[in-house]
Amino acid sequence: APHRGTETCAVVEAMASLEQAFAVLGDPSLADRLEALAFNALPAALTADMWTHVYVQQANSVFAGSTKPSVDPAALRHHGLHHGHAERADIQRRVFGASSA
Repeated sequence: APHRGTETCAVVEAMASLEQAFAVLGDPSLADRLEALAFNALPAALTADMWTHVYVQQANSVFAGSTKPSVDPAALRHHGLHHGHAERADIQRRVFGASSA
């Protein structure tokens, strides 16, 4: 249905879990499932340059991006998948001319 989708975080968490399960159990079917996610579900959530991602991906979505790119200041403070505080501070400085305090 067009109103249902999968969060990008769910894909990444599933990949991490499958990787750990494969390392412990050695079951090749787990590696196959990991590979399927890595080559199908993950790229569907990313833009072509792999710089940004969509929050929820949908099977019928034909575009993972924005037709009018913009910078959302709240995204620079998000602590989900983004870990690089130094990178966020640099982006914030360049975009807004302010410190990341």
